[in-house]
Parts: sequence; C-alpha cells; structure tokens
Amino acid sequence: MIMKKSKRLSKIASLIGRQERQAAEMVGEAQKVADERKARFNELESYRDEYIANFQSKVGGTLNVTQLNEYRAFTARLNSAVEQQGQLLKQSQAILEEKKRVWFEIRNKYQSIEKVAERSRDAEQLDESRQEQKETDARSRAPKSVY
Repeated sequence: MIMKKSKRLSKIASLIGRQERQAAEMVGEAQKVADERKARFNELESYRDEYIANFQSKVGGTLNVTQLNEYRAFTARLNSAVEQQGQLLKQSQAILEEKKRVWFEIRNKYQSIEKVAERSRDAEQLDESRQEQKETDARSRAPKSVY
C-alpha cells in the first residue's frame, strides 16, 4: 500500500522534531556553561577589587619594597586570571549563540514541515469527504431494486 503524503511528511517532521529537541538540549548545556563562567568571572573580579581596596586601606601608604612587590605580583596574577576567565566567558557565549542559531534553524524547518503535513492531512480529508459524497450521491441516484 502506498503511504499517504501526510504520513510521509509526519515521519520526516518526527525525525526533525527529535533533532530540534537535541539542539534545544545543547542550547541548555551551553547556557549552563556560559552561566557558570559568568559567575566565576564575577567572583574573580569582585575578589580582585576587594583585595585591592582592602590592601590600600590596611596599608595606609606605608609599604616596604617587599610588600609592594608581593602586592604587584599578586594583583598581576589576579588580573591575568580575570582576563583568562573573561576569554573563556566570551568563548562560551559565542558557542551559546551558535547553538541557538542552529536550534532556531532546525525549529523553523520543523515548523515548516509540520505546516505542510497539516495542509496535506486537511487536503486528504477533503478528498475523502468528496469521494464519500460522490459515492452517496451515486447510490441515491441508482435505481432501487424491489424484492
């Protein structure tokens, strides 16, 4: 038996729907990574700013060379960590945007095929109704046998 067009389209839509769900999961995972990296970036930035503010308030302007060198070295490491985390954050945000783009593309494809399948089902139902009506009309016009 030949499969109706609407059935074939529904099968295709089902496959694409599965791809769409997988793409949505990937968006969720990428969002989680981006959120974690953003939180880590904010923590590092806050710690660095707090360290600098506390150090300056504690010292009150009197530093020996060793303390100043240690302070500079530590703040340089903090700045480097903040910069590295910022780069990781940018990467994860770029990945997230790409995952979203792919998901939207698949979702649009899925919705389009669903619409075509729905129109096809409607057309098939209309054809079936017309065929039934023709058969009913033909039966009503046929001479009735008498027993």
